[in-house]
Amino acid sequence: MARVKDSQISERVETPVVDALPQHAFQVRDLKFSYPEHPVFDGISFDIARGKITALMGANGSGKSTLFKVLTKNLRAGAGSHIELDGRDCRAIG
Repeated sequence: MARVKDSQISERVETPVVDALPQHAFQVRDLKFSYPEHPVFDGISFDIARGKITALMGANGSGKSTLFKVLTKNLRAGAGSHIELDGRDCRAIG
């Protein structure tokens, strides 16, 4: 392997990268969801930060899997719920 001498290295000018994505990966506002005759979420709001590890913990039957299914559009959120992924309304994402 050839060694590079200091005289062979040109000066690099680094340009800051402007992140066009929002600070939060998910933004959830006023989330509602119910199974027939069994309300699960009634107006919860939260943000999931981009680039951070996020854990969802709770007792059995507390709604963890249901929340994941709503966020991934496997279940439909109730009227008035607003979920954004990377600043885009999830309803607009195919």
